Amino acid sequence: MVWDGVSQHHRTELVVIAGNLNAVLYREDILLPHVVPFLQAHFDMTLQHDNATSDTARPVRAFLQDRNVSVLQWPVKSPDLNPIEHVWDPLDRRVRARAIPPRNVQDLAGAFVEECANISKQELANRVQSRRRRCTAVHNAACGHTRYLLLLLILTPPLFRDTLFNFC
Repeated sequence: MVWDGVSQHHRTELVVIAGNLNAVLYREDILLPHVVPFLQAHFDMTLQHDNATSDTARPVRAFLQDRNVSVLQWPVKSPDLNPIEHVWDPLDRRVRARAIPPRNVQDLAGAFVEECANISKQELANRVQSRRRRCTAVHNAACGHTRYLLLLLILTPPLFRDTLFNFC
């Protein structure tokens, strides 16, 4: 499993975790060592999960609340409007385009770490900024079909704050 966090102006380091992610691993291996210190250094940010079960488990919610982490309320199963998904896509293409493809999980993890480091700050900013276009398109289509997929979303001004996005 690979985890990363991005915002318009910042990013966390890419984290590789062996196996599946559960609430305990998410809290201990991602939130505690990576997300909480990052958010403390950038106090005006809001955390956006992808609403996986490990993200929304009661112990994780309590952990974040105890540390005063602001979490963006976000519809479940809405990866089409989550900017991190639009970072994973080119990252995946870069790994697949390598002259020597990864031969095992360890090679694959190393390739993701290397290619992630090659994504420019401008490219990340562009991907995050594209969220406004995608959300506006969904809103204008009355939550119908757009070129960005179908999603029921209520737009609110805090949605466009500098937000730390993560994907598990």
